[in-house]
Amino acid sequence: MGNVKYIVVDLMNDMGFKHLTILIFPNFITHQEFARRIKRPNDKILSAGFVNLGNRSCYGASTSLKLKCDYEVDNMLLKLLFE
Repeated sequence: MGNVKYIVVDLMNDMGFKHLTILIFPNFITHQEFARRIKRPNDKILSAGFVNLGNRSCYGASTSLKLKCDYEVDNMLLKLLFE
């Protein structure tokens, strides 16, 4: 299995509630371009990096967003995504 990219976003819904979500996407899209396409004004990108699909783990950093992997939080969100 290969690797993909991810970002963790602190989303704000229309009623003012916030929640974290992890979004994974293909390697040919930059972190910055993906974030630009999905981010709404009140959302905040918290971390970014890569996902090893073989062992389902987050690692690394995004040079375009200048954000690192938050290993504990990001891997917990990834685990929840695949459950």
